[in-house]
Amino acid sequence: AMVTRTYRQAIDSYLSDPDNFKFNPQWLSDLESISHHPYATGFAFGYPEDAPNHIQTDLTQKGTYDVLGIIDSCEDDGLLKVTVKNQIKVGAVIEWITPDSFGKVEVEKVFSERGDEKEVIHSGSKGIVRLTNDFTLPEMSILRELKLKIKKDCDALRRFLSQSV
Repeated sequence: AMVTRTYRQAIDSYLSDPDNFKFNPQWLSDLESISHHPYATGFAFGYPEDAPNHIQTDLTQKGTYDVLGIIDSCEDDGLLKVTVKNQIKVGAVIEWITPDSFGKVEVEKVFSERGDEKEVIHSGSKGIVRLTNDFTLPEMSILRELKLKIKKDCDALRRFLSQSV
């Protein structure tokens, strides 16, 4: 969904004014945030005879975010029914993405599919989520969170910078 959203924005931007098209660095940032193998041109410019190993140089997954879930529906009372991809915890500050926008919001409550209130709902299940301020999102919106290692690195950097000043 993030790839489609980003490509759609880039294509629409180009088609609206090809002569004055400018690359938006946010597009690359969005593509780098998802789990992916390193990007390469592959065979787009022919077989890379001078560097055949550059077709795919690294088999490890890259990306800075984990997808937590996909919104199946938003109920009238503000509860979001979610297909859970990675655990969603009460109190977590997460990001949401729609085709047109994105932002941050806090998870206020989570429930099992049966409606039992929980502290966390786990991957491979359906769950119900209430975001702060009864925040609602359209179907197929993505919920994501900065990967734990990156969060720890950012927290350590903040602590270091606050001591250095």
